[in-house]
Amino acid sequence: MKYVVYSLFVPLVAVLAAGIVGIMSKKVPYEKGKVAAPKFILWIGSICMAIFLSVAVFAAFGKDKSYFSAFAFEIFSLLGAVLIIAYFNCRISYDNKGFTAKTFFGINRHYSYSDIIGIKYKSHEIILYTEKHKIIIDEFQIGTYDFISYSLKKYREMNDGAELKKVTSKKRDIFNGHIREPASLIFGYVFAFVCFVAFAVLVGVITFRTYSPANTEHFGTALSYCAKEGDDIVMYGGADIYIIEKGGKEIDFSEIKAYCDGKTELNIYAILYNSKDNTPYYDVKAIEKNGAYIVPFEITNEINRKQNIRYFIIFLFFPTLWAIFSTLGLFVLRNPKKYEKFVFLFVSKGNVRF
Repeated sequence: MKYVVYSLFVPLVAVLAAGIVGIMSKKVPYEKGKVAAPKFILWIGSICMAIFLSVAVFAAFGKDKSYFSAFAFEIFSLLGAVLIIAYFNCRISYDNKGFTAKTFFGINRHYSYSDIIGIKYKSHEIILYTEKHKIIIDEFQIGTYDFISYSLKKYREMNDGAELKKVTSKKRDIFNGHIREPASLIFGYVFAFVCFVAFAVLVGVITFRTYSPANTEHFGTALSYCAKEGDDIVMYGGADIYIIEKGGKEIDFSEIKAYCDGKTELNIYAILYNSKDNTPYYDVKAIEKNGAYIVPFEITNEINRKQNIRYFIIFLFFPTLWAIFSTLGLFVLRNPKKYEKFVFLFVSKGNVRF
């Protein structure tokens, strides 16, 4: 379970780093005739990608190899890659003749101001429409409002003072127009759900992981002491401590004890851990003698599953509960007047239009 605890720090570190970088980047230089993302987007993307790729490499090549976990965290690292690509590619340059918009995939498209046929204002972005394309500009990009102002001015000059047509959406949002910033609210709820699912997947990987000679350390040793301590089987071989956790009920202790004479050489497959008092010990996954298993991997794998299944169920409960909570929130926020007493459970009242 220690990997579950450690994994909780990953998003916390990313958010903390992003917050620090965001504060440091409040004052950003402005280049006339350009629209581009601020540098903290590049830094956040780099930090996010570095953290998740590091965890992926650890999962793939660490002591407890899990290629599924490595793949999952590589997918999460793509979020950082998206921000890095957006920083370098999502840009606009303009002058009195026209403007060039570079897409996410690096394609440059050239336009005259007369090509613009409409404009749409959204909560966090502005969209310019042409006959073939639409140009989406996020409000956080540096130079957004100067570019829009200049584009509207040039359009009026080319059309005898006529104003550019404002495009409005006929479709109402899922909150029936009662939420001031629906995109931010939806993103927050979805992001929390994704985090809950990610942790549940990680715990599931740990719970249903199987051990074999390929992902354990192999030792040849003679055991000098064997005893049951609670539900554990504790053994000593030289200065090393070997423990079969929760193995007292599932494993035939008498067969192990028969070889605890300090002379019989046994092959032990185990993983090195530290106890609560920082004492190193080996978590035994199998014991072999002359090619025959005294304690097979199948038994310890089953013990591991039984021991961790409750944690998996608990972590699986969180995304399920969050999905129910989000569904109830959607129902309440679509009818805030009717359920005014419950609105504060899902969003601040200042963000609601009653």
